[in-house]
Amino acid sequence: MLITLANSLKMKVKDKPYVEGVIKHGKVYWRVIKSGEEIYNKYSNFDFANTNPWRMTWSQFRLFKDSGKRHSNVAIKKELFVKQFPAISRYQAGLIWDELKEKGILNDKDRLSDAWHALSDFEMKLDAIETYRKVFTNKEIKNYLEKLGGKKHEKFISKINFTKDWKHPDTKLKEFIWEKLRNRKVLSTEDKIQTLNFNLNDDLNMTLLDYSGIVNKLYKIVNDEENGKFIKEISDEIIHRPERSPKTWSKIKDSYRVRNNHPITKKHLVKHWDVGIYRDLKAHRPKKGSGWDYEHALSVAISENYINTSKSMLKKELSWELDCGGDYWWTIAIPHKLHVEGLTFQMPEDAQLKIKFPFFEDLERYCCILSMRPQDHKLTVTDTLKAFGAFRYLQRRQFAEPEPIDGQDQIGRAHYSFFTKKKPEVKKKVDQLLNENIRQCIAKLAGINAVESSITPKVE
Repeated sequence: MLITLANSLKMKVKDKPYVEGVIKHGKVYWRVIKSGEEIYNKYSNFDFANTNPWRMTWSQFRLFKDSGKRHSNVAIKKELFVKQFPAISRYQAGLIWDELKEKGILNDKDRLSDAWHALSDFEMKLDAIETYRKVFTNKEIKNYLEKLGGKKHEKFISKINFTKDWKHPDTKLKEFIWEKLRNRKVLSTEDKIQTLNFNLNDDLNMTLLDYSGIVNKLYKIVNDEENGKFIKEISDEIIHRPERSPKTWSKIKDSYRVRNNHPITKKHLVKHWDVGIYRDLKAHRPKKGSGWDYEHALSVAISENYINTSKSMLKKELSWELDCGGDYWWTIAIPHKLHVEGLTFQMPEDAQLKIKFPFFEDLERYCCILSMRPQDHKLTVTDTLKAFGAFRYLQRRQFAEPEPIDGQDQIGRAHYSFFTKKKPEVKKKVDQLLNENIRQCIAKLAGINAVESSITPKVE
């Protein structure tokens, strides 16, 4: 109303944009409002009417939305990926990017997928690397030269003929090999074979792409702040979240394995409210005592009971997750003293199995503590907002259908099945719980009538 009045009087209005959002099934639907008008909506098909959304400033929203996430938000577009390599390797790099998408290493947003982040000691190969290793060898090149040059090596082998007759689409690499043959005097100045005694292994090893080089380029891209994004309608600030759970991809004996053994640096260490599979968080925990625990929600007892009593139903959907245990389930790093007050902490297994609304009741207990007495755990109201953001992300990972990688489910199928088939009503209850606690938290941050005062325009 004030904005309308100011406009009618042709008065200048200072009005900062704010975020209006709501959680549904763990996913955050949000848009940006300024001067009473929608200026940005990421989910144009979502109906905000009758959702009772919460409202917060852009900086509060980024704090909330990024909380719990250890992975980067950078999209690895094909053009950006291919550009990281010299021209001689870009055709192969393009094939590799296609396969990263096909195998589920990159998700539908071209980001490193949750399935990738969950991998640990997992064997995986790329045809775009293995095929090149088999085709571009000394033996293959010699056979090809003999075919082109004739039995007495009397025929000319020009660059054009060499690249055209070799039925492989990577023209740049074939031209590179031809030039190396000329430089090594395998081919004469007249383009005839002088000798077949040559070794291009070193040159090919420098040119063909390998697994460690690929994974290093992926992390170089996502950790470059310039590859972040900004939303011009809201702010010039770049939105960038670096990768904090990097992996290695290299040959172990006779197989190529993705492992969680990247050299640990301070920026990779687990912090309060980090969300991830237990094995990943454990691999990156500080060496000294951290003062926090890793909370499984669902509890391990409830998860194992569901899997063990549902094996006949789940066996087609699950592979090794039936027996992998809590190491490969989602968990959250929370203060130890807060964990001690949790619902299922040291609760007997039979009592846990009687909980009517698993996960919701765990979260309800934590929300109550965080809202009513955060000071007991040396937490500020801002810390509480971060905690709600992290629990929201944990909720999303539990409820979302898992992403397979290399054709296999790695994590999440059991919990997705639990909340879809056995306890679907939990989804709505958790949404309501978190949305209400976020509203209260924002009100505390801004004081009395916080939402209204934080979005009321200043009139000059």
